[in-house]
Amino acid sequence: LQSLSLVGHRLDTESIAALTGSGQMRPMRRLELSQLELPPEAALVIANEPTLAGLRELNLTVNRLGFPGAQAIANSPYLNRLLRLWLS
Repeated sequence: LQSLSLVGHRLDTESIAALTGSGQMRPMRRLELSQLELPPEAALVIANEPTLAGLRELNLTVNRLGFPGAQAIANSPYLNRLLRLWLS
């Protein structure tokens, strides 16, 4: 699985944690989690997940991440290979 789009699905932080921690996210290159109304805590889960280290594109638009969520993504030690990042 190299690309996954879950646009508009109703997922919460626990769902994101289960998905990213499942071991199925390698070698994920593109992850689209837009329009999910995710809170800042979901960004922390994503930012701290080592299995996402191969991501090149991450779309987190139309969520409720705010500055704390954006900061978590920007400071992630695992997301330093991103070529494209969408936040709004």
